[in-house]
Amino acid sequence: MHRLSDLLALWTALSAASRSPGRTRILPVGRSVAQGFGLHPVATLAVALAGAVRVECPGRRPCDLAPRDAVVIAAGALHRHAPLRGQAATLELGFDYAVCDLEFHTATFTVQASMPRQPAEDLVGQLLAGEQAPLATLLGLVLEQPLRDLQPLPAAARRMRDRIRSHGLTPITAADVAAAGGLQPSRAWQLFRTHFGCTPRQALERRRCAVAASWLAQGMAVGEVAKRCGFRDRGTFARAFRRVHRRSPSSGT
Repeated sequence: MHRLSDLLALWTALSAASRSPGRTRILPVGRSVAQGFGLHPVATLAVALAGAVRVECPGRRPCDLAPRDAVVIAAGALHRHAPLRGQAATLELGFDYAVCDLEFHTATFTVQASMPRQPAEDLVGQLLAGEQAPLATLLGLVLEQPLRDLQPLPAAARRMRDRIRSHGLTPITAADVAAAGGLQPSRAWQLFRTHFGCTPRQALERRRCAVAASWLAQGMAVGEVAKRCGFRDRGTFARAFRRVHRRSPSSGT
């Protein structure tokens, strides 16, 4: 459980980071593959608000952040967030679903809210391109959100989200995601849509196709991409890719 004073402490640290941002680092897509690491279909941002924060990735040295430092995690980059200890706290911005998800993490609790996807996603893209100035603007946008909107994410919604994050590129189904919530299917789907703005099926498809687009842009063969992204065959992959990107996976960008 968290108290109002805990949220105010996070808000104070965020305000300090917006006034005087630290260093922004970039975690690119690598070639190493390992169990226990997840990825996001679009670039995400993690900001250290207090204490020592570490983001780990296979085949590379860990990314250690001091307070006010940030790391932009490229779409498709395998990584994991090391457990927070002591007074450590982070803000994570993601775009896995229909909105910009805001998650504040400490060693003892997590609270979440959301804000419009734009212009936040474009600002993260600018950071990924090596610009530093957008970080202060982006953190300022977060500070404009009502503090009262920060709420714990229901355990069932968190389990479904984590199932997609950790197994989204394996041949799991939307029913598997709903089952991870431990609720009746209709209730699970309603809860997922309430918190993430789409259905589990849409979330799976968007994640797989976003990662597929990244790998196709690197020159990987269509059949190999379909297999690595959890599609049962190339035809199923092509139909899903057209729904998400409005083009064939073999047509280029």
